[in-house]
Amino acid sequence: SLLDKGVASVTDIDTAINSGLGLRFGLMGIFEIYELASAGGMASFIEDFRSIFREMWSDMDQLKDISPELAEKAVAGIKEELGNRSREEFINWRDEKLLELMSIKELI
Repeated sequence: SLLDKGVASVTDIDTAINSGLGLRFGLMGIFEIYELASAGGMASFIEDFRSIFREMWSDMDQLKDISPELAEKAVAGIKEELGNRSREEFINWRDEKLLELMSIKELI
């Protein structure tokens, strides 16, 4: 749509994706990204974005909403994955690695 409307070029769009969320996917999984997307972590993210997911999933046969049980699994799973790292430690790790990746990209 952005390309079609002349808002952005192919290069602009690729740069936005590559330097934004795409760069993070090289380091982190979707649950880790969601965990940091809301100040309250995964539980807050689910509450903040529940209606958007409902809308996106409305035409799916099985999953149409994030049930309390599924939310609990996601919250427990991300806590297990992150282990003893605090939110601040995880953010610092992510930022350090993103800067390293950005530095590497400039050398290519």
